[in-house]
Amino acid sequence: MHRFRLKSATVAVQQEDGRAAMIPSGVEIATAELPDTRNGFDHSTFVTVDWDGKVMRMFLLDLLERGERVDNAADGRR
Repeated sequence: MHRFRLKSATVAVQQEDGRAAMIPSGVEIATAELPDTRNGFDHSTFVTVDWDGKVMRMFLLDLLERGERVDNAADGRR
């Protein structure tokens, strides 16, 4: 699992009903999927994230630009 802390509020879409929601800055979100971006990526790529028990979809670009990786103290991974 990859954990990020948002540096600024970011829009995401609830997977369940497609409604947009603003995820506030400073919160941690997690994603199991993190595509390899070393050779570039399609800016319309979505990733699934978990925020406060809600399954959300957000642009990978937003996650990378507005989030910062954080250590997961529970398992020692980054």
